[in-house]
Amino acid sequence: MENVYRVAIYCRLSQEDRKKYNDINESESIQNQKAMLLKYVNEKKWELYDIYFDDDYSGMDAKRPAWNRLLKDAENKKFDIIVCKTQSRFTRDMEMVEKYLNYKFRLWGIRFIAIVDNVDTNIQGGKKARQINGLVNQWYVEDTSESIKSSLKIMREEGKYIASTPLYGYLRDARDKSKIVIDPEASQVVKRIFDMYYYKDIGSEMIANILNNEGILPPAKYKKEKLIPTYNHYNMSDFWNGATIRRILKNRVYTGDMVQGTTTKPDIKSKKTVQVPKEKWVIVENTHEPIISKELFMCVQKKFKDKKTYVNRQNVSYLFSGKLRCQNCDSTMQRRKCHGVTPYYRCRHSFNPAKQCSNEYRIQYDNLYNIILYKIKEKIDNYCDFEKVENKLKENTYIAKINNLNKQKEKLEENITKKRKYLTRIYEDMIDNIINKEEYMIFKETYNKEILEIKNKIAEIDLLIENFKDFNNYEHNVQSMISKYKNIDKLDRETLNAFIDVIKIGAISKNKEEKQVIEIYWKF
Repeated sequence: MENVYRVAIYCRLSQEDRKKYNDINESESIQNQKAMLLKYVNEKKWELYDIYFDDDYSGMDAKRPAWNRLLKDAENKKFDIIVCKTQSRFTRDMEMVEKYLNYKFRLWGIRFIAIVDNVDTNIQGGKKARQINGLVNQWYVEDTSESIKSSLKIMREEGKYIASTPLYGYLRDARDKSKIVIDPEASQVVKRIFDMYYYKDIGSEMIANILNNEGILPPAKYKKEKLIPTYNHYNMSDFWNGATIRRILKNRVYTGDMVQGTTTKPDIKSKKTVQVPKEKWVIVENTHEPIISKELFMCVQKKFKDKKTYVNRQNVSYLFSGKLRCQNCDSTMQRRKCHGVTPYYRCRHSFNPAKQCSNEYRIQYDNLYNIILYKIKEKIDNYCDFEKVENKLKENTYIAKINNLNKQKEKLEENITKKRKYLTRIYEDMIDNIINKEEYMIFKETYNKEILEIKNKIAEIDLLIENFKDFNNYEHNVQSMISKYKNIDKLDRETLNAFIDVIKIGAISKNKEEKQVIEIYWKF
């Protein structure tokens, strides 16, 4: 009696196949594989055990669910033969070819057949053919990977957004998938995070607690609820945490600049990513609408570099923490409080002879508070007469300069148009034999040189215009801030951060008539 073999059919469809068969529905492509293999099995009069198929998986992926179920069933001897359309449907990984086709299947008593490329593990001397197939299939994947990397590199350099999911705070532009637009809801959370961290001096962990207590969804959960496709495997938490907050605060994309190529995979088989050095990141400026200003982003990065602000056990940061430095050694000042004594700040190296600082570099909290409050009020009064703010905005000299430069630019562009018309005319004169080719080349070189000089002047004007726009925006920002704090009557961290970068405390003078030196480094 003839043996009846039990057969397992394996089919696979990848993204590359979908592109290749763009005129065929993906399910039909799987069905085509099934139909071909079922016909083969029926002709052989073998018994079908099961059909395994993986949809949208690469042949290099060792985590394919149906593929792994197939291997487990093969090890448990639930069938005798595996049939595929081609060897590459089973795997494109040379290591897997050696592991299964040339070793484990023989150990388990499993026969492997790929009907299109005539692979059959029962054929003596077929090992080299399988190895050659494996190498060719892996080379194909490697070549495809390099081709994709080259295409993605070009797209990055053009400022196109190539990530699989939009950054939290943004959505994909419905008209152009390679661009991102602001998400009205999530962008407000991003703005608030920057505001809390910088102006209100709230730490990242505390910001996360605030957002969690208010029931604001973290990025992954928010995208899931809004049905935004996401593959951010590194952060699928249902809650905000400090790491997520810091990742947002350090992401330059929120300033309107596209930053990509920050991570890479060591090879095509690797699932893990490694960090790319910052100097190799691909950065294209001003590709999309910013959520926060570049100035605020830089201030936040500077704050990250500064020494961490001291926070007490109640998670409340002290008013002057991180702001005070010793005038002598530039070390930070420590807050000290003895029982029954007013709090004061002193140099952390007050008793360190190597630093040559003494206990004289100190100041009482109350005195410092009153001095800084007075200085900020004085700064506001000196900067702007509030009755003239509106007139000052109307008579903005930067706007006038920008308008004047734009007029100069228009004249230069008109000049270029004229030169190009001259080039057309002399070409026509050459065709009509009014001038010879040698004369034409002389004229052409002269006009092209003049056009290049004009273009250089236009580039200089564009640079000036951008600078004046920056100055104008800065002026408006400062005036807005001054207006906000014009009625200040007490100090808080937000006010202090808005006006002051660092305060340097000098030594207490032994001469009572001399005032203690306090240097204030203003932010504007």
